[in-house]
Amino acid sequence: MTKQILVEMVALAASIGSLAAHHVHPASDWDLNNPVSIEGTVTQIYWGEPHAWFKVLTAEKKEYHMEWTTPRTMARYGIAASPFNEGDRVIFTGVLPRDPKKLVVAMLTEIRRPADGWRWTGWDMPIGNAR
Repeated sequence: MTKQILVEMVALAASIGSLAAHHVHPASDWDLNNPVSIEGTVTQIYWGEPHAWFKVLTAEKKEYHMEWTTPRTMARYGIAASPFNEGDRVIFTGVLPRDPKKLVVAMLTEIRRPADGWRWTGWDMPIGNAR
């Protein structure tokens, strides 16, 4: 029985390590000195763990993957469900990877929905109608 417990503990430790590795964004992979704002239409929403993300299609027909934070963290700030619907026009501000082929925006600092003035800035509370 002791051997079985040891095997289970090693398996648990390995799975926790791989989950933690998923969230690592090495600073060297990102252009931290040049934040960008991407405006477009929400085409897909994922509101779940390990973090929420959105797909946004720009006027130039580029589809960006916007990585936000965990829904649990957002719930602490009064956002219990996605504040967006597919088709919403939004502006996300964050950083791009150094690899220009990767259409990902992460480390978001601001999200705006101009239609009704909703706005999220860093860890401030949302401003406007949070749907």
